[in-house]
Amino acid sequence: MRISGAITEASSGTHSLFAGLRIDPPSITTAGATVTNSASLYIDGAMSNATNNYALYVNNGSTYLASNVGIGTTSPTHPLQIERVGNSSAPVFLQNVTGSVVSVF
Repeated sequence: MRISGAITEASSGTHSLFAGLRIDPPSITTAGATVTNSASLYIDGAMSNATNNYALYVNNGSTYLASNVGIGTTSPTHPLQIERVGNSSAPVFLQNVTGSVVSVF
């Protein structure tokens, strides 16, 4: 599926946002059952049979996330929270703009 089109800006003024795809959160009408998780966008997994298979691929541009981000956790309490899953002892590395790599834990 491909979403494409054209956006034309006005000749004056300011546009607060141009978006190629916008997903507004749907409302959930409760009737007594419990909802464990909800998401405006849910990606169940990546495609397969390619050399590289990604569930989400951002090719270019900055990525803006307005809230806390968790890797290995579903309830991050910090801007970026990384938790090892299970008994994993795999190191986590950060690379700065000069290319220096630091092992965090």
